[in-house]
Amino acid sequence: MTTQPRFVNCTPHEITVLNDVGELVLSPSGIIPRVSQSPLVPAMTIMGVQMLQGGEFGEVEGLPAPEEGVLYVVSGMVFGATDRKDVVAPATDPANVIRNDKGHVIGVRAFRMK
Repeated sequence: MTTQPRFVNCTPHEITVLNDVGELVLSPSGIIPRVSQSPLVPAMTIMGVQMLQGGEFGEVEGLPAPEEGVLYVVSGMVFGATDRKDVVAPATDPANVIRNDKGHVIGVRAFRMK
């Protein structure tokens, strides 16, 4: 008998999945991986607005090592920066995001995976 993987929410926000099975609420785990970014440096000023250059994105930092039976739920940016099969992200495309009458996201129907 194989057991279902468990989700670890590696975002700073509660994530609600609403689908045909019901509602699954994932509380933040306190683990928040980020994509590294090089420093922004002043380039020029245009009409009093400081223009910056740099800020290239690099490696993912703070993502736990793979663990048997664990799927890490991360931000779309972290998801895009890694090729790991144990990393998923909320599916926020128009067909899968659920919004309230004010347009605020209240849940998703699915997760993206590699």
